[in-house]
Amino acid sequence: MCGTGPRDPYAKSWDPVFSTHREMHENWSRPYVDQKRTLGVSAWDGIELFFRDTDGYIPDCKVEELLRFVGSFSPKDLKASSGSVRQRRGAWLDERRSSRCNRCIIPGLWEPCNRCLTPEAREHKNPLTATELYERLRTPRIGDENQPDADRRLIYIETLDPAYMLVLAETAAYHEVPLLRDALWQHLVGRTSLKVRIPSRGYRIFQLEFHLRYFTFRHWAPGDETGKEANPSDNPRNQWIDLSFLEVQTPKVPDGRKPGMFEAHFSLVICGSNESRWVAYALDNTELYSDELYDRIFPCEGVHQDPIGSCLNDNEIDADRPIWNPREYFLLAVANRITRAADEWDALLWDIERKIKEYVSWTSPRSRNPASDQFGCTDPHQ
Repeated sequence: MCGTGPRDPYAKSWDPVFSTHREMHENWSRPYVDQKRTLGVSAWDGIELFFRDTDGYIPDCKVEELLRFVGSFSPKDLKASSGSVRQRRGAWLDERRSSRCNRCIIPGLWEPCNRCLTPEAREHKNPLTATELYERLRTPRIGDENQPDADRRLIYIETLDPAYMLVLAETAAYHEVPLLRDALWQHLVGRTSLKVRIPSRGYRIFQLEFHLRYFTFRHWAPGDETGKEANPSDNPRNQWIDLSFLEVQTPKVPDGRKPGMFEAHFSLVICGSNESRWVAYALDNTELYSDELYDRIFPCEGVHQDPIGSCLNDNEIDADRPIWNPREYFLLAVANRITRAADEWDALLWDIERKIKEYVSWTSPRSRNPASDQFGCTDPHQ
């Protein structure tokens, strides 16, 4: 099947063209905003240059929602690398060259080219600040003389903020723009969806989308505004609900921490031209009280975990043993994330159910009877 030929738009099958080798021109991965600046087709700049089109591709209401989140943060602030932009390390980047090089495979003979002799993975000192991530994503993905090609690129961002959103907007390629625009909005407003898109016209690409919103149970110490115990309501995207009103007795949690739940959200989108050349964007707003990102990526010496799918203690993904098939990678990450959400939901329901039972027991007539002990049993001697 030709990569640009007609295709049944209602077909529920994986296009065979994605299993073939398809060359990518190095300009194809050039940032979309750079192309607009070169052509001078837009009066906007910064984050608006990425989100706004003259044809009104996305509704103004969605654009305004995204612009309010970014505020006045600009590319100059990103390049200046000052304040929290320089200090916060909330991103993980993994870029690897495909071990399959069709350009130097001849029937009955294999002659390795310079591309095959280069290291398989690009070196990154993860986790990265927003400025560091920006600089690395600006490096040409294909054809750089000093770096192996980034055939497979994984980008993970923990707790998306204006700086990291601008990084993605300033570095996304043209064919990734519609998917990434929608993913940023879906993540910001907390939508849940699962989609597979394969455009029926033009150059064939695949798009895999997963967005999951759920609630998780945690304890928070009022007045502690530092580190892992920071007030979850400081992030407007974390909808914290205080559950201390369910306590019928003085809470026994140490340090006076309050029980409650907050709104968590995870997004994963994958876009590619074939099974050996694709990019994944993961936005994670679930690690409210987690360890530092570095400790989760490198939990012990010699171990390098992929944070996109590694959210379960018994099913971690080794980043140094990459999964090249995009569908396999996507489904594994989705399965792990859904399992994590189900575990969090079970913990939340269990705690609420326990508190309701305590309340019923505490307010029942038997418990209010002075002649009853703490278990509601009447003393026969009274």
